[in-house]
Amino acid sequence: MESISALVIKGTLPPKVTRTRWLAHFDSGTTSLTRTFPAYEAHLSSLFHTNPKAECLYKIMTDKSLVCYALSIKVAT
Repeated sequence: MESISALVIKGTLPPKVTRTRWLAHFDSGTTSLTRTFPAYEAHLSSLFHTNPKAECLYKIMTDKSLVCYALSIKVAT
């Protein structure tokens, strides 16, 4: 993703979740989210007005209650 390199962030793309062992994927996904959040936010906000899916993802990702919930689960594991 270009926004990761443009913002000079040492982030990662989220893992592809398949079949079993979803907890390990959840952990690596929340780690990716916390490390790469500014890049995700910049990328989705740039597509916000032209792509309905990006608009929905942006709204979900910037919902503070959802982010707090995901981070609290990460801390608990």
